[in-house]
Amino acid sequence: MSKHSGRPEDIAPPSTRHYRNRLFQLLLFFAISAFAFLTFLVETRPSLALDLQVTLAIQSIDSPLFAGLMSLISWPGFLPQSILIVVLIAFTLHIYGLRWEALTSLLAAAASGVSNELAKNLIQRPRPSGDLVNVFEIAAALNLFSVINVPGVLRCF
Repeated sequence: MSKHSGRPEDIAPPSTRHYRNRLFQLLLFFAISAFAFLTFLVETRPSLALDLQVTLAIQSIDSPLFAGLMSLISWPGFLPQSILIVVLIAFTLHIYGLRWEALTSLLAAAASGVSNELAKNLIQRPRPSGDLVNVFEIAAALNLFSVINVPGVLRCF
C-alpha cells in the first residue's frame, strides 16, 4: 500500500506530460466527434438497417453458453451491483492512498449516469418494437447505466 510521494523524481518530465496531455486531447476529440456523428445518424434515421441486422444476428444465436455470457457481461450494469462496484473501486483506491483517483472515480460514475440520461433525452430514440427484435422489458426497465471503472480513465457510457 504505497502512496504517491509527489517527489520530483516521481513526476514525469515536462515533455512526457505534454505528450500525454496532447494524446488525451486528441483521443477526447475523436470520441466526441464519433459520438456527435452517431447522434446525427440516429436523429436523421431512427432505425438503421445495419443496426437491425447486427441485432438480429446476435439474437439468432441459440446457445445456452452464449446466453450465459451475455448475462454475465450485462450483470455489472444493473442495480445494485453497478453502484456497489463503483463504491468498491473508489474505496480500494482510497485505501491505497489514491484519494484524488477515488474521488474522480465517483465523479466519473455520476457523470456517466447523468450524461447517459441527457443523451437519451436529447436523442429520444424509441426502443425497438417487439415485431423487429426480441425485447426484454425487464432489462429495459432496470439497466440504469454500465460503468467500467479503470483508474485514471473517465468513462462515458
